[in-house]
Amino acid sequence: MTFYITYNPALNNFLLGLSEDEPSSVPEGAMVKAKAGPMPDLSKMAYNPAMLDFYPRNDVRIVSKLAYLRRFASEERVAIRAAAKVNPVLEDYMALLELSEEISLDDPDTVTAVQMLESAGLIATGRAAEILA
Repeated sequence: MTFYITYNPALNNFLLGLSEDEPSSVPEGAMVKAKAGPMPDLSKMAYNPAMLDFYPRNDVRIVSKLAYLRRFASEERVAIRAAAKVNPVLEDYMALLELSEEISLDDPDTVTAVQMLESAGLIATGRAAEILA
């Protein structure tokens, strides 16, 4: 068996699609990787963009809010807070972060948010994978 992962390498391998059939077309800038094995059950598996692979959700990594924020350099945290003052999407993410007691490093919203910070230039290229590792 083979399944196909469609991802965007410009957005830290952001998952765009998953299928049992090879896609006949892909969005501009996207790539497709064939993987051997059964199609992952996304209710039980999480996507690791750094590895372009899936792993069991029972390995979900939870950290405290403080531990999560300490994964960012001081300069990155300051830049993110400043940008949130003029960016409603980032402001919303920061508000949700404030309400959180703990952070799942495997949660799709967390992964998307950290990738957004990287694509916006608020953290350096490659930092999203480091922060989520």
